Parts: sequence; C-alpha cells; structure tokens
Amino acid sequence: MPDKFKPTCPRFGKSSKCSFTRSGQVDRGFTTRNTCRRRGVRLGTIGALIAPLCIEHDFALLTADNDFVHAARFVPLRLAI
Repeated sequence: MPDKFKPTCPRFGKSSKCSFTRSGQVDRGFTTRNTCRRRGVRLGTIGALIAPLCIEHDFALLTADNDFVHAARFVPLRLAI
C-alpha cells in the first residue's frame, strides 16, 4: 500500500499511527464508559474508544454529540466547541 493511503497521525509524523491496537486501549475505553455510566452519562461503544484516544494524545475532540460534553465533566477530555 502506498504511503499516501496509510493512516497516520499528522501530529506525530508518518511513523506514528493512531490505532486501537495499542495494549490497553480497549480497556481504557471500557473504563471511560464505565466511569461515565456510573455518573449517569451514556457514552456509546465507539465514543468510549474515541475519548481515551483523544485524552492520550491530547487532542481536542470536535463533536456535535452532547454525550461527550457530559462525559468531559468526569474524564479529562478536551472538547473543541
């Protein structure tokens, strides 16, 4: 596959890939989801995987989903709103 079609993180260069293959990424997703759920915030499965990835890489999440706004009160998620 040519380099121009490989998924990469522009912030970290071509050699760094943003993916869920990192050890513990899925676990952090479920921890985020459970933390929010215990406080009454429903965060979907995909959202629960996206949030810790943004937290880990210090990305601001641009979203129209209000669930992330509520989740940001309980996890260190930065929002670009």
